[in-house]
Amino acid sequence: ARLDDDRDCDGVTSAQDCDDLNSAIGDCTHCAGTYQVGSGGTTADLISLSSCLSVGGNLEIGTSALGHLDELGQLTSITGDLIIYGNPNLSDISGLSQLSTVGGNLMIWDNPSLCQSSVVGLQNSLSIGGLSHSAANGPC
Repeated sequence: ARLDDDRDCDGVTSAQDCDDLNSAIGDCTHCAGTYQVGSGGTTADLISLSSCLSVGGNLEIGTSALGHLDELGQLTSITGDLIIYGNPNLSDISGLSQLSTVGGNLMIWDNPSLCQSSVVGLQNSLSIGGLSHSAANGPC
């Protein structure tokens, strides 16, 4: 549950959580800033984005241990880039099925367990403001 004084939805309401005072954060459905899930990242790393309807920056998922992106099921727009690369276990991106807009570039590559046909399906369903590139995903 969201606390009224926990503007960034991280569960921390103390004075040490300086981003609660950031007027750009807004509410828990618009997640301002850039988010990265990196080396060894797991499902727990995506939970902070599970209530986001939009990301006001880039979303980068690279070299993680993720097998799916189900925690992003409410996400409808990203104002920046969506970059998904080097995730050997990622086989399911259906968690992005509500996503309709990527304002920047869409880059998906080097995810050997992810069917290229799933990537093409996602590309075709999106309004993309920049470049769209995919390569070295699984053949399926």
